[in-house]
Amino acid sequence: MTPEWASQLLRQNTRNRQLSKQRVAACADLITSGKWKLTHQGVAIDSNNVLQDGQHRLHAIVKAGVPVQIMMSTGCDPSNFDVIDSGRKRTAADAIGLCGAKNSSKAAAGVKGFLQYQRFPNNVWTGLSYIIDTTDIRRFYKENADIVEAASASCVSAYSSFRQFNASAGISFVLVAAQSQQLDQALAFIDLMGTGAGLKKHDPILSYRNFLANDRVKRSLQLYLATNIKFFNRWQSGESVKHFRLPELTPMPIISVSYHCSEY
Repeated sequence: MTPEWASQLLRQNTRNRQLSKQRVAACADLITSGKWKLTHQGVAIDSNNVLQDGQHRLHAIVKAGVPVQIMMSTGCDPSNFDVIDSGRKRTAADAIGLCGAKNSSKAAAGVKGFLQYQRFPNNVWTGLSYIIDTTDIRRFYKENADIVEAASASCVSAYSSFRQFNASAGISFVLVAAQSQQLDQALAFIDLMGTGAGLKKHDPILSYRNFLANDRVKRSLQLYLATNIKFFNRWQSGESVKHFRLPELTPMPIISVSYHCSEY
């Protein structure tokens, strides 16, 4: 594989994840130091002539400026892309980022939390039994991209204004609310979580914000999601909250079918 050929193949790189310059540099060092070895890992081109695997190796060959021997597979099934391990494990953030997701890390964590909420509402989500497959996260994103992006934009904005807010748990919460036909109300709740604008004494959102502002314990996405749902329900019903209390994790709370009173 010559540097010129590698450059040509890289022009067919339309779907791969963001390039890691550190990984490219490390591979290039192996080449220039004579430590590069021919292994089963190489380059894959699918039947649509799109680069499926090997972008870091190809960039390293270009950077080193030295031809090397490398395995290359052609005519690969395009659907193989989701399960290819390209040197390091492809994360859920990588997978949905390749689908065009903005804020892919937080969005992927948010989708994962939502799927865990759907599948394991009566369990604490720790251990291998509660892992959500990357393929499931990517599939859900592709089928619900508009809602995920709306949730992501709202929650990242809230986080930018109020750093104690957990944006990933917020995304999970908005997806749960959207499933209950309360997307607009959930986005309004997230906006107030971020700005705190016009909140009255004992408003549930104000109580929640005050707790987050003074909390120094790192808590799980599951607990933040449960808290979002609990205080959203109380805000929707117009209740006052004088004393903040974290909810129980099991079973996870559900969105109440109620509507926010007009004074808020």
